[in-house]
Amino acid sequence: MLTSTIERLRAEVEELRYAMRGQAVIEQARGLLVERTSCSPDDALDHLTELSRTTGRPLVETAAELLGLAAPPEISPADLPAGCAAGSAPDSAPPAAEPAGPRVVLNAPGAARCHLVASALATARTPDELACVLHQEGLAGLGAASVALAGLEPDGALVLTGTYGVPAAQVSQWQRIPPQTPVPLVDVVRGSGVVWVASPDDFRRRYPLTGEPPMAGRAVCALPLRTAGRTVGALSVGWAEDTARDEVTVHYLLALGQACAAVLARLAASGDGRRHPVAPSGEPWFRAVLDALLDPVLILSAVRDGDEGDGEDGGKVTDFRVEHANTATVSRSTEPRCPGDGTCTQPEWIRPAADSPVPLG
Repeated sequence: MLTSTIERLRAEVEELRYAMRGQAVIEQARGLLVERTSCSPDDALDHLTELSRTTGRPLVETAAELLGLAAPPEISPADLPAGCAAGSAPDSAPPAAEPAGPRVVLNAPGAARCHLVASALATARTPDELACVLHQEGLAGLGAASVALAGLEPDGALVLTGTYGVPAAQVSQWQRIPPQTPVPLVDVVRGSGVVWVASPDDFRRRYPLTGEPPMAGRAVCALPLRTAGRTVGALSVGWAEDTARDEVTVHYLLALGQACAAVLARLAASGDGRRHPVAPSGEPWFRAVLDALLDPVLILSAVRDGDEGDGEDGGKVTDFRVEHANTATVSRSTEPRCPGDGTCTQPEWIRPAADSPVPLG
């Protein structure tokens, strides 16, 4: 009973957060209409609602399309500001000058999508959640399989702060990337602009000393994350299949990168910009070791009632939450049980607390 209640409350929270993302886009479009047409806020909302009804599109999509047409994200892929060189101190460096030449404006569908994704990214509470939202809301439609966000350190090194779809072993091996390492993520923060590697053969040709791509995927696009005139990190997007460079996709990724950079900088300033595990169970290397074991292993964290006490030790333990299941656990959890009498049932390897109480001492 308690488990189902917790899951229901989590679902309600996620639905509320999703609604808040859409509301932010609607309010931006509403403000745009007020500014451009000098109408009242109520009239602006009525106009958006009528436009949504006429076109048969959801209100949030109508608002995003309006923002995409009136205020599309502007990018300059042909002449990106140079990144910070190795050994420099990017946080203390003066803002880079704006690049010369015409700026590139996204097409209307891409601009509308960027406004929706940017609103979703702004709700992320951790870099891992930022990477997950970026993939689900902005990159899954492109066929992307993985996302890696890296923060730029004062010495020019990169530290992985958020990932999605990247195996724990790779996260552990590439947790900190020195500034001299020949990989796309380092190249883009040192001023190489966008780096697109179309296949493993292309990677080995361009980075012979590295050998294999550091992040998941056969094709990889890396680009710098810049906000307020400075480089704060780098973004890597991976595809499971060989993928040739496409300029429309590059422009779209650059626009998403601008939104990511602002959120990543905010998280870093608030102290949530990198992983701070309180135990080895949260370390990528530890989870990689568990994934290599042949026996099933679960990492559980306690769910406590109320706010009694202080910190993680406060409150009575009422349930446990699965934080990580190793490869063997996931494999066995999906294998049906066939006792030999002609029937097979799916395993119930995790039972609700009400059915299988756990003695808590």
